[in-house]
Amino acid sequence: MDTVLVLLLAAFALLGAEYDVRDFGATGDGVTTDTAAIQKALDACAESGGRVRLTRGKYLTGTLYLGHNTDFHLEKDAVLLGSANLADYNLEDAYPQNYGCKEEGWRGSHLIIVLEKHDVRITGEGVIDGNARAFMQDEPTWYGYFGWVDGFLESRDHNAQARPGQEIVFVESRDVGVEGVTLRDMACWSCFFHGCENVRVRGVTVRNDRRYANTDGFDIDSCRNVVVTECDIETGDDGFAVRGDLETLKDKSCVCENVLISNNTCAVSANGVRIGVGYGVVRNVKIVDLRVGRAANGIQLQSAYRKQGGLSISDVRIENVTISNALKGIVIGGQTSVAGIPLEDVRFKNITIDSPRPIEVNGEGLTHPRRISFDGIRVRGAEYPFLVRNAEVVSFADVQFGWGRFADLPKKGPESSGAYISDDTRLTPYDAQSYPEGNFSPAPEGDFGALRRWMDAQPDRLDEDAFCHFLKRYYGTAWRYVRHYLRELYALEINRFKDVHLVGTDDPYIAPRLPRSYRQRAAYLWKRAIDVAEIIDKDEPAYADHVRRSTPPGLPHAD
Repeated sequence: MDTVLVLLLAAFALLGAEYDVRDFGATGDGVTTDTAAIQKALDACAESGGRVRLTRGKYLTGTLYLGHNTDFHLEKDAVLLGSANLADYNLEDAYPQNYGCKEEGWRGSHLIIVLEKHDVRITGEGVIDGNARAFMQDEPTWYGYFGWVDGFLESRDHNAQARPGQEIVFVESRDVGVEGVTLRDMACWSCFFHGCENVRVRGVTVRNDRRYANTDGFDIDSCRNVVVTECDIETGDDGFAVRGDLETLKDKSCVCENVLISNNTCAVSANGVRIGVGYGVVRNVKIVDLRVGRAANGIQLQSAYRKQGGLSISDVRIENVTISNALKGIVIGGQTSVAGIPLEDVRFKNITIDSPRPIEVNGEGLTHPRRISFDGIRVRGAEYPFLVRNAEVVSFADVQFGWGRFADLPKKGPESSGAYISDDTRLTPYDAQSYPEGNFSPAPEGDFGALRRWMDAQPDRLDEDAFCHFLKRYYGTAWRYVRHYLRELYALEINRFKDVHLVGTDDPYIAPRLPRSYRQRAAYLWKRAIDVAEIIDKDEPAYADHVRRSTPPGLPHAD
């Protein structure tokens, strides 16, 4: 793979004439639809090769098709703005490999299409704006725990699939790439490579609303010889998705292989990197120098997505990765009902994880991960350091755990030793001497015993402002994880205070009416604390406003 990567990292160099879209009638005023004028420039360029230039301005457009030997170049202060009218986009039957997703509410309409072409690039310092704000809901459908903590938004008319699908698509093309541009406000996957060969992405910035569902940064599906480097992604779904879905491709022999994802940063609502989806093959993948600053899962490998598929995954190297503010650091799983599908030979090296559930290797269905190794792992903020179940030959070396902040959390069964390991799993056993608690971990700032004592001392009405102050004082930066533990502790409190029945409304702005009972009062306080933790986990300024609006003057009680 190394020789191929050297070639792919060479600078873009397309020789030929330059075509200014304004010379073909484009206005760039952000109001006039410039689709036809831009397409004329692209068609002219495709005849002999060269560069199509978007100079300063805002170019409103529907679907554009790029041809062979084309550099579509957006200069600084140039914006390509997707139309708010779905009629301006291609139909789903525009080409055989196309598809939409009824379940997720998007159609096979795209802003830029590169179909069976060669030597095509999108470059420059300009912006490609998908105009998702024209299609997405105004208010969240629901709120997640670590993923979509600010809310989950999808298209306004989900059943009608009333939003475009993948915004930029390269389909069964070769020698293609994207460099330097900013992709923002995408209504679905930002950039999709499907069945391509020799792909290069460098220095691209992705800025999508963290609440927008299905807005992946880059999806690399059944592609060979791929380099993605120096990208900065903030989005509402996966940062990078490596896939093997052959269903719609003409060439069913495509293998997703020789993929390098290097020196990138992402903050996402789902997975920093997800390897999964499809019935094909993913192999020889290297992820190096990755920084995940927010995610539900830092890195996930799955042989099946939603129990559908049977993706073969092998020879994956993941090195020099930092994962923080994630519920789960590394997740390796199966769920496939297809026999004989390997998920094997995956190596993690030099990984730092700040997460309550840092490592899970969990075979499900007919998939048992095997030959999974962890070397040079540093864990902070762990509830349990690792879970391994239904897997074969999983090894740990040079692993340090720092979990002092949550030392008071009750541990039961195998977890009390620091790991959950099922009987049918063969791996290096947990050993306190081999895997010491890391000295690098910050000093404990509190424990859940302190939280219990503080809760027990509260009056009938929970002082939400004081609760926020308490969390920050005792838990420092770890307060972002407290909501997860509050739910587990609430379950313990229910056992502690038997026969609890909360009555009243679920509306957070109306105080529930509760009988005068210490047991019910305590349960109310714990449940209210969870509600408050959800709010402060989302946004502290919003929390302060919530305190002013929702804290009742007094807690009314039933007789």
